Amino acid sequence: MAFLCLLPAGTAAAAGVQQERIDLLNRAIKQVYAGAPSCKPPDPFAQRTTTTDADPSADLLNTFAIFRRPATAEELALATKERRLPAGGLYRRYARIVMSASGRRQLVLPAQNARSYQPRPQRCVDSLRRHMAALLRGHDAAFKRGTSRVLEQVIRDEWAGEAQGPTEGIFLFTYDGHGTGGGGGGADLNTLRTKGMFFSFGGGARPSLVTGLIPDGVASIELLYPATADSAEVKRTVAVRDNVVSYEVRRSGIDALVEPQMTWLAADGSVVRVVNPVTYVAGCGVAGQLEFKPSRCAAGSLNLSKVQWQWWDSAHAATGTGEALLRKGYRARAKIVLSRPLSCTTENGVILRYFSRARVSVLYRSGNTLGERPGWRSYVVKVEASDGLCELSP
Repeated sequence: MAFLCLLPAGTAAAAGVQQERIDLLNRAIKQVYAGAPSCKPPDPFAQRTTTTDADPSADLLNTFAIFRRPATAEELALATKERRLPAGGLYRRYARIVMSASGRRQLVLPAQNARSYQPRPQRCVDSLRRHMAALLRGHDAAFKRGTSRVLEQVIRDEWAGEAQGPTEGIFLFTYDGHGTGGGGGGADLNTLRTKGMFFSFGGGARPSLVTGLIPDGVASIELLYPATADSAEVKRTVAVRDNVVSYEVRRSGIDALVEPQMTWLAADGSVVRVVNPVTYVAGCGVAGQLEFKPSRCAAGSLNLSKVQWQWWDSAHAATGTGEALLRKGYRARAKIVLSRPLSCTTENGVILRYFSRARVSVLYRSGNTLGERPGWRSYVVKVEASDGLCELSP
């Protein structure tokens, strides 16, 4: 196999290889809890969330204009409602009911401490690694490596990371005047200033609803959902009002949330920040043909088809599954991992980003007609834009 066709990544986080890894991890965690119940953390939603009459920090007040106006009678009345959030010290006088430019009401709740994490004892971490190792027996080396990366990330973030002090955070929910709907949050100020906080609901036969909280200084957001094999490009500008935004888009609930590139614009139209820039992939290994989420590609002695993408992280990597059509018409299961984003420039001076490395693993069955040893074999291809130049595929 001298040449590999690279495919762009997408998002369907409920299937395939990544879902199999998540399922194994959940099984291992359940086994740990069954053997050592003390390793299971308390439910952060089990206790009534405390409130405080204190004022938020100057940093928080200076980041969101909605907290610098007086509270309405309706907002003050919300202080008496019992809530169960993974937070402590909801600022009683700073609940805010706001309406987006599209006419949807939303409830914003700032909290003194939105960090409920406590590290687990080392014995619990060791037990999780042992159970995971047992569940991984019989899997190929590439799957084990990928699963181990997921496991260690979970351990760093949720099991063994250092305990940190109280951190202010904000929660966002849709609001109908009687109760809250979808939402969540707890994001800290640094995240809110640089990425905002977004949630998506629905999808399927109906458009997904996306809601978000945005810091001061952003008057509108230019959205770009790239065209895919299944969906047309969506490019529109939505207004930000009272620090919130909401819009509908014909994408799945997951794709609606993680797929778009968002360009934050000031009132004068200048760019404040670009959030989640699109990462393309060199179609058929050629940086002059950058594409986004096609379902098939062919080159050299390896064809890939029926591609389904399970995981998408525009800043780091993407994974997917498909079918490899090899020589003599032999078909085999295939797994794809894309990584190492690089920047390139079009002839018009537009800076784009693409995955520069792909690893494809092919499963050869026993008695295959190619005479290959049964099992998984991996192939790695690296792509670099010549002189840093690239173009989107027509």
